[in-house]
Amino acid sequence: MSKQKPFKLHSTFYIAGGNLLLIAGMVVSLYFYTQMYHDSIRKQNLDDIGNITESSATVASNFFTNEKTRLNDNIAYIEHCGFTYDQALEHLHYSKSNTKAIYEIIGANKKGKAASFDANGKYQSLSYTDSSYDSFSTIFNPSAADLAATGNLRGSLEFTDGYTALSSFAIYGYLPLSDGTSTATYTLMIVHESSEFSSFFSGGASYPSIKGTLINSNGDYLIGTANFKGENLFKYFYSFNGLSMAQRNADQEAFSSGKQNVYYYKDATGVDCVFVI
Repeated sequence: MSKQKPFKLHSTFYIAGGNLLLIAGMVVSLYFYTQMYHDSIRKQNLDDIGNITESSATVASNFFTNEKTRLNDNIAYIEHCGFTYDQALEHLHYSKSNTKAIYEIIGANKKGKAASFDANGKYQSLSYTDSSYDSFSTIFNPSAADLAATGNLRGSLEFTDGYTALSSFAIYGYLPLSDGTSTATYTLMIVHESSEFSSFFSGGASYPSIKGTLINSNGDYLIGTANFKGENLFKYFYSFNGLSMAQRNADQEAFSSGKQNVYYYKDATGVDCVFVI
């Protein structure tokens, strides 16, 4: 009997040790399963956000293509008819199908008129001479190459429209107009309020917290929303995440070169967010 006691003691030890290993294995397995599950959910969420982004981009692309066609059709018709400046305004005022869009004809001096009546029943006078419109300088004074690129889609950065005083963006083209003795090139713009397109950049009922904006390759906002401060996405990252200028430039370069399209930063309220571009 005395010889059996060590055997029983060792058996108890082995059984206890085996149970501990089993429990440890279950804990480790549960940990890795949980991690894999969370990673799977996060990947699915990122995939869904990417799909929503692609869908929004498709809708936006179709909209811009339609507006470009509308703009080119008007330019071709006005040019064919040989309209004067005032006749072109009249045509644009009465022919537009989208009552929310505003047509504007701006000269090289950055001044012009909107094809919409003011309170006195006259076409609203406009001026883009303020320094806040410095990015428009090349729009109103196109080079020969700009004029020749008739197939390009031309769009402005977001701006505060002088007519509506709201955040807006414009699709534009160039229109030659004659005063009877000479011909000058004007910029014809279709101006839209940015708020019209908030539905383009939302996640709907499935992802109500998704907020979006439309940017160009430099990160400048083409159509902004209230959720994105400033005028550039990478400046937004820089301002609200304590980044160095070198890191901001690296992020922008990574996006522009196609190397990165997902960023993990805080938003303007300090909440951790995923930015899918």
